Amino acid sequence: MKHKQVGTNSKSIREYNCIQVLKEITIKRECSRMELATRLGLSKMTISNIVTHLIELGYIYERPYEKKQSASVGPKATALALVEKKLLGLGIHITDQKIIGQIIDISTGMIDEYLINLHGADTGNKLLFYLKKVIEYFLDKWKDYAENILVIGIMYDGRVDEEQGRLAYVTIPGEKEEVNVRSVLEKRYGIPIYIGSYVCGEMLAELRFGLRLAKTSCIYINISKEIRGAILSNHIVQQGRSGKVCEMGHMSIRYDGPLCDCGNRGCYRLYGSTEVLLRQSQCHSLEELLLKLEQREPKSLRVMDDFMQVTTVALTNIINLYHPDYIILGGDITRFDASIVRQIEHLVNERSQCRGHFYTKVLTGKLSGQQLSMGAALIGLYEIYHQNTFTREF
Repeated sequence: MKHKQVGTNSKSIREYNCIQVLKEITIKRECSRMELATRLGLSKMTISNIVTHLIELGYIYERPYEKKQSASVGPKATALALVEKKLLGLGIHITDQKIIGQIIDISTGMIDEYLINLHGADTGNKLLFYLKKVIEYFLDKWKDYAENILVIGIMYDGRVDEEQGRLAYVTIPGEKEEVNVRSVLEKRYGIPIYIGSYVCGEMLAELRFGLRLAKTSCIYINISKEIRGAILSNHIVQQGRSGKVCEMGHMSIRYDGPLCDCGNRGCYRLYGSTEVLLRQSQCHSLEELLLKLEQREPKSLRVMDDFMQVTTVALTNIINLYHPDYIILGGDITRFDASIVRQIEHLVNERSQCRGHFYTKVLTGKLSGQQLSMGAALIGLYEIYHQNTFTREF
């Protein structure tokens, strides 16, 4: 597998156009030649040549169009789709308790998984040992497809330095080691490494394999013990200075509120996290709170009403700033009754500056647990597509 930057000569332009065609088919899951020509601004002849080339290389194939077709007489339209196991990503999700390794097909989802449980003494060098163990497991088991693994994506539940390829790995109180994951692993395996926050990976997993949305603009918010978010604009994950993370929990919604540990006052996390919900409702678990809500216990209903109001304020601010097509809510909130999310959606669109002209759909994520770990590989695959840095003798 070669990896190189696109230049300006005719071969590089052809390579770039091939990658754009693959990108469109990846996003849409199927495309006709006419749709590709229209979306990419290329001639029918150019698209035909690219498609023929990609079919010969085994990346795509033609099949009957799955979209509804008219019953008119004549040949049925055909669509272009990705060949299975041709574009693979290896993903690794690092949590405080385990490492979840997955190999995914960008067209179908996860095809294999490998887990390693961590212990309190598993720090810096031991972490690298485990990462190598995960990678070598997949490279050995899937050696017939190893050349199709385009990238290794790593997502971490803690702080990451995406630009430098480092992560701060904390396992026991007072201990912290900066692990330069990218330089070590790229040198060893010759495969591009991309590192990102878990919340960005969760967003990509929901967009690709959960809710299956092809929109270009969305905000993902994980509402659990903490509140963190990620932003997708024009199919690109917006990069922040700490691993593409948007700290939406530290958005101030009450200027005279209590002091947050970030130094600001009235942060959203002080009112809208599930930890706060449990404390205010005097419930010991989310299951207990949900049961009380189902039984319409007055105190729990009041707490939930307050939660909806502060969440409405936060989401309205976000809509006024970004005007996203979708806001996707993940984490603990996915367990709430759908009527709560529908009410929040109604309130934010009623209060936003764009009311009557622009409508943002508020959805809850469909994936949970280890399904969301598919986002680790997607962090790398979407970076590869965005930067146009890979080729296989195009």
